[in-house]
Amino acid sequence: MAEIARRLGFEAVQTTDVVEEPVLVGQTYTHLREIGANERVLVFDLGGGTFDAAIFKADEKGVVTVLAVDGEPFTGGADIDAELAKGLLRRVAHEQLGSSLEELRALPGEPFDLRRIRHQARDVKEALSNVESVTVSLNILGDTVNIEVGRRDLLDAVDESKVVDRSLECALRAFRRSVALEHGGVVGPGVPRGSVYNLKHDDLAAAVDRIVLVGGSTRMPAVREACADVWGSDKLVGEDVIDPIDSVCVGAAHESDNIGIVLDRMPFSIVLESPDGERTEVYRAYEPTVDHARAYLGELEGTRFPFDPPPQGTTVTITSPEGHVMSATTLKTSFPTRGTKPYLTFDLFGRCLICNGGDQTVLEIGHGYQHETQRERYRVQERRRADDREREKATTAAYTKSSPYDGVS
Repeated sequence: MAEIARRLGFEAVQTTDVVEEPVLVGQTYTHLREIGANERVLVFDLGGGTFDAAIFKADEKGVVTVLAVDGEPFTGGADIDAELAKGLLRRVAHEQLGSSLEELRALPGEPFDLRRIRHQARDVKEALSNVESVTVSLNILGDTVNIEVGRRDLLDAVDESKVVDRSLECALRAFRRSVALEHGGVVGPGVPRGSVYNLKHDDLAAAVDRIVLVGGSTRMPAVREACADVWGSDKLVGEDVIDPIDSVCVGAAHESDNIGIVLDRMPFSIVLESPDGERTEVYRAYEPTVDHARAYLGELEGTRFPFDPPPQGTTVTITSPEGHVMSATTLKTSFPTRGTKPYLTFDLFGRCLICNGGDQTVLEIGHGYQHETQRERYRVQERRRADDREREKATTAAYTKSSPYDGVS
C-alpha cells in the first residue's frame, strides 16, 4: 500500500507498525466480552479474494497471542462470483438460445460483457444471502434476457468453486500447525494422535472454544452452514455479534487507542554480547513471543530465558533473520533487577522491552525494527528501478543517435 501511495504522488509515506488481521479480530471480540480468559479461538476469515485462518488465545488481561496462521491467497468470494456468472451464461445459452456456453462464446463480435456479468453475479450472490430468489437482467447479443436465480444456483456455484472446501482445509492446517508449535514437533509421544497429520476437523472442534467468522463472504448461508456441519454450530460466532466486514476495523480502532497488548512473532533477533565476548541470543527471529511469557511464569522449562542480567558495557544487537546487523546499543549502566531475572516482552507497537522483576521497562529495543527487513527490500527495489530507468535512457539515446531517419525532412 505504501508503494501504491508513492506512485500516486504522495511524498511523505512511511511504513508504520502493521498488525495482522486475526489479532485485530481478537481485539474486537475480547473487547466485546465474547471471548473469555484463556479461550482458544479459530478465526475463519473469508473475504472477496483471499482466505486467512488463525488460531489465537487471549488471557484475562486481554493479551492476544497468535498461535498459528495459514492462508489461501487466491480463494474468496470472487471465485464464487466467477462460477455463478458461468452458470448464468450456461442457463441463458441453453434455455434461451438452445446452445452451449462454448458455442455462445464462439459467436463473432462480443456476445456478452463478462466483466459486467460477474459484477451482476456478485450482486445476485449478496442478495441471495437474504432472499430465496432474485431476477437478474443480462445483456446477451445486444438483447436483455431476464433470468430468475435461486439459492440452489448459488449453492452449485459454491460447490463448483471449491472455495469452502479449500478454506476448511486451510483452517485445519492452521490448527495442526498450532499443535506442532505447542508440542515442539509434528510427531512424537506428546503430540495428540501421534502426529499432527492425523488430526481431523473433530479434533479442531474439540480443541477450540470459539470459531469466529470474519469477512463478507461468511455472510452467505452456504458458508455458515458448511462450517456448522463440520465443526458444530454451538461454537460459531460472527454476524450475530458484529458485521463480519467490520470486525477488523473495530479491532483496529481499539488498537489505535492502545486497548490490549499483542504478542506475536517478530522478524528480528536480539543478541546480548557481554564485555568479555560472551553472546546470548535472547530472542530468535519468528520465535513465538508467548514462550517468553510462559517461561517467566514458570510454565516453560529447559529454555534460555529468562536470562541473566547483562552487565554494564553489554552490547544489545538487533539482527535480521538472515543475520545482518540492523542496530547495536551498548548499555552504559548496569542492569537493575528486582530480585528476579530480566525477561522480554513485546508491546502493542512491536517494540521489544527488556523488563526487570518489577515489571518495569529497563531497555526499549527500537521501535519499528520489525519493518527494517521490508524497508531494505524497498531500497533494493528502488535501486533496481533506478538502474532500469538508466538503462532505458541509455538505450533510447543510442537508438535516437543511430536513427535512420536523422536528417530526413
